[in-house]
Amino acid sequence: MLILITFERGDWALTFSRHAITRAAGRRIYWDLIRSTVFEGEIERRGGEFLWFTKRFNKGKVVCKARITHENEARVVTIEWRR
Repeated sequence: MLILITFERGDWALTFSRHAITRAAGRRIYWDLIRSTVFEGEIERRGGEFLWFTKRFNKGKVVCKARITHENEARVVTIEWRR
């Protein structure tokens, strides 16, 4: 199930899955960190079907992993901390 929260950054339109949002809240990653990661962080292309948005904060690094669904659309499936 998808929640209709969409961000656009450059050529990518991102949609967040409900699972990613609930898991991020459980990991104490809040919207200001997620938004900052997506808009200001680095974009890494991993393989042919994943994008990673990463940004370092005082507590650690936030990673938003997105699966590419179409040529310029991606769905964020995981948001996690990296130390």
